[in-house]
Amino acid sequence: KAGTEEAPEVNAAEAFCLEGMAEMDFWVPRESYSKVLVKVDGSAAIREIRTEDAEGEKILIPGSMLKGRIVRVAALIFLISMLLWAVHGWTRIVNCFRAAKRGILEDPRKTAINALIFLCAGGITWVGLRLYLPYLLGRPFNFVLNAFSLLAAAAVGCLLCFRKTLGKKPEVFFLVFCLLMGSVLTFFLPASLVSWDEETHAANALRFSYLGNARYTWQDEFTMTPGNSYDLTLSYFDGTIKEQDRLNQSGIAKWRSGMPGLRHFWYAFTGAGLFLGRALGLPYHWIWSMGRFFGLLSYATVGYFAIRRLKSGKMILSAVLLIPLNFFLASTFSYDAGVTSFLALGMSYLVREWQEPEKKLQWKNILIMLGALLAGCAPKEIYFPILLLPLFMRREKFTGKAQRRCYTGLTFLAMATLVLSFMIPFLTTAEYGDSRGGTTVSSGGQVGAILSDPLRYAEILFRFLRDYLNPDGFSLFATFFAYLGTAPYSNLYLVLLAALAFTDRDGRDLDIPGKGWSRGAMLLILFGTAALVATSMYIAFTPVGLDTINGCQPRYLLPLFFPAIMLLFSGRVRNEVNRAVYNGAFFAGIGFVGFSAVLMKCAALYV
Repeated sequence: KAGTEEAPEVNAAEAFCLEGMAEMDFWVPRESYSKVLVKVDGSAAIREIRTEDAEGEKILIPGSMLKGRIVRVAALIFLISMLLWAVHGWTRIVNCFRAAKRGILEDPRKTAINALIFLCAGGITWVGLRLYLPYLLGRPFNFVLNAFSLLAAAAVGCLLCFRKTLGKKPEVFFLVFCLLMGSVLTFFLPASLVSWDEETHAANALRFSYLGNARYTWQDEFTMTPGNSYDLTLSYFDGTIKEQDRLNQSGIAKWRSGMPGLRHFWYAFTGAGLFLGRALGLPYHWIWSMGRFFGLLSYATVGYFAIRRLKSGKMILSAVLLIPLNFFLASTFSYDAGVTSFLALGMSYLVREWQEPEKKLQWKNILIMLGALLAGCAPKEIYFPILLLPLFMRREKFTGKAQRRCYTGLTFLAMATLVLSFMIPFLTTAEYGDSRGGTTVSSGGQVGAILSDPLRYAEILFRFLRDYLNPDGFSLFATFFAYLGTAPYSNLYLVLLAALAFTDRDGRDLDIPGKGWSRGAMLLILFGTAALVATSMYIAFTPVGLDTINGCQPRYLLPLFFPAIMLLFSGRVRNEVNRAVYNGAFFAGIGFVGFSAVLMKCAALYV
């Protein structure tokens, strides 16, 4: 509290220190006071007090949007709308609503029966969960479990009610299931760091939400401080949220100017959610949740377009994108969801071309395919070998030699862009690496160690990959929710993926992409990509000379799952099962594992 010696309470100011905060900043007007008195109400360990002669500023969070900001956001929304229009997304949405209206008017009796089925199935599911969950968890039913049960009941109702859509358009059910399961995480996980490096991802999203002139409130500072504990009790929604709002409204802790680079475009989606939450005047917890939800919505939308593009293998891609770890990452602040979804979009366009050898390549599809692959690799350039896969295109697909040469040139140009984007910093920076690996990390020294004894590193790499790719550790790929722990039923999900890999096929998949050796070569490229990912972590994150690889997490392989499954298995198994029954059975299994993970790692933790 600032004041004079005689009246120390004059012009007093308070700041709240929450558990886990490592430091606090105070400022007073320059040359206004001869002394500053700091009173601590409670207990706190003060290590040091530092002062500096600098101007400070306290600005409350604005309650209304600025005109310039509205114009810029409107322009961004317009550009996104034009992108959707270009891929016929908007047209299909409008046609979907028109078809629904036409169906209701033409057969109101059928509509009433389907509505009754939905309500009965959902109601029975909700009642069953209402009775079973208190017995399973050994605690009373609460509003978080109630919200979870309602969303799970809606998923069951959709499975039994919309059978025609289920058989013909599994991409719609992917969208529904992804949003239903992910919404529990986005809105009920606390405004804290629950996933890997979320403090960095959230900070970048915040910079996008302010369009490059970010204002960090005191609550932002606390939330994005690593090591702070997070609250998963019902009291969080009573007391902690109010405390967050008080701290959030206490003013600006610091400013950060500048926007993240274009390769971090995924943060624009989560940043849009943060911006909208502030513009609506929501409490801090819900602002944070809006940022997460917009990331989930973007992931589900890109995944929807990727699945819709395929001729066969739609359920395979749906299952891959609905791996619990995938939608967990999409429901937190992370660009991993952008990498996985855009690589899936690019690969779906490529696989569609392989599935239709009789059709010529169109430039629109080429640009979308290469653009999506480039966007997916941009945040993690080490995936650049994936851009070799489009080169395995049949010659018959091209309209002529000129198109083929241009296609090859664009592919190599995209790949060279990725390679240069990480090679130039490495070659021009003396100590290029990840500081989180420790003080003994030196990328230059590690490269020197590899080159001095390549056989030793080859042994280290293959020993690591043997364990890294072991199916016994599939839970780390499927149901591992970062700091929240591992959810059950990962082995069941592995069985579902294996069954889909064999059965979700037809004759179009018999000879992808045309020659026997091509399939083996592309699988070798995917294996090489996994090896490069591990090598990058050995160079940037592992102490020099260590005989293992640190920091290489299983989630880094998730973007490779779909192309690997499509290349490992062919269409020799003919699937003649009714598609509504087939898709419904697998979505039921996927939903069971996904909702179970959400229950055990989020909803059930609130007591």
